[in-house]
Amino acid sequence: MSDANSFMRSVLIFIDRNGTVIHKNSNPMLSQLSMKYDKQDLKAEMSVTAHAMGNGSCSAKIEFKGEIVYAANGNYTANPFNVKETVNKSGNWKSLIKS
Repeated sequence: MSDANSFMRSVLIFIDRNGTVIHKNSNPMLSQLSMKYDKQDLKAEMSVTAHAMGNGSCSAKIEFKGEIVYAANGNYTANPFNVKETVNKSGNWKSLIKS
């Protein structure tokens, strides 16, 4: 798993474990989940869509102290892949995300 895919996976796990559900929908062909996390200086959002035919997508955005420090999207089946990061700033915020 590439670094971008691996970090997206850590972000999705962090938000899933600590966030609140915004939207959830499931049927035999499609599953969708959108969640957010908002505590103190860290705000994060994620969205995952998985399709029975194997096509899926994921996206995430993180703000730390009012600044966007991470934004990415990619494909999703059982894990994220082909993740493209548009923003990935270094900083101690990453230690809060690592699972």
